[in-house]
Amino acid sequence: MATCTAEVTRRSRRRTSRGGAMAWGGRLWAAWCVATAMAVLLPRGPLLVGYLALVMLLWATAEMLHGPASNALSAEAAPPGVRGTYLAAFQYSFATADMVTPGLFGVLYGVNRVLPWVVVGCLALTASMAIRPLERRLTVGGAVGGLRA
Repeated sequence: MATCTAEVTRRSRRRTSRGGAMAWGGRLWAAWCVATAMAVLLPRGPLLVGYLALVMLLWATAEMLHGPASNALSAEAAPPGVRGTYLAAFQYSFATADMVTPGLFGVLYGVNRVLPWVVVGCLALTASMAIRPLERRLTVGGAVGGLRA
């Protein structure tokens, strides 16, 4: 991620809007959830470790697509003069998620060890479908960075 995010962002901006990049990120996170849930089918050992290492490429690619696009869209959606407040609220959403996620994961895992991945995957897919219409409402005239959403 440290070496590829700028290039992934540059390439995605040529092909889609910020919301489009976020939608693709959500779909890749959902694929990561499915692939991670399927890891329970593999025996413990080197095969599982290798599989999980490859699966993390899905997560990293999703993060490289989503992170810069979501930050830029958040900044663009803020009215002039309150951009800092908007960005702070946006960042607090991540802090809140960081606090809630371990407990929620533990509860879901206690029910079924695949359930956390099902819930996160469904949330990622839902968000990836919701972002495009939301992007049109958040940006001036539906244009984002010169592209139509």
